[in-house]
Amino acid sequence: MNGEDPLARCYDAHAQALFGYLLSQTRQPEDARDLLQETFLRLARQPELLAAARSERAVLFRIAHNLAMDLHRRQKFATVWPRSRRLATGSLLHPRPILMKRRSGRKRLRPWENCRRNNGL
Repeated sequence: MNGEDPLARCYDAHAQALFGYLLSQTRQPEDARDLLQETFLRLARQPELLAAARSERAVLFRIAHNLAMDLHRRQKFATVWPRSRRLATGSLLHPRPILMKRRSGRKRLRPWENCRRNNGL
């Protein structure tokens, strides 16, 4: 290496492709820019991720993909649970959650029942 910062080199080499990928996932330029920034912040906080990887591009795209999926989950949650319907405490879950059985036999949380029970709906 010629003394260049590995993070800066990585940004120069992959930022444009990552932004395109994130834009295709989020369909919002602002969200894509935020996720791109968060991707490189995570890499700056954990430089060992890049040092241990065979492909820095694969590591960056995995981080970006995980962040995009987290954003989708948060947006979906916000859509399902509008702010006006959330509990005053900020928590949707009762301390003792109601569980239901899945067909596979595993139990799944049903938070909307907790919300309805706690709010008298």
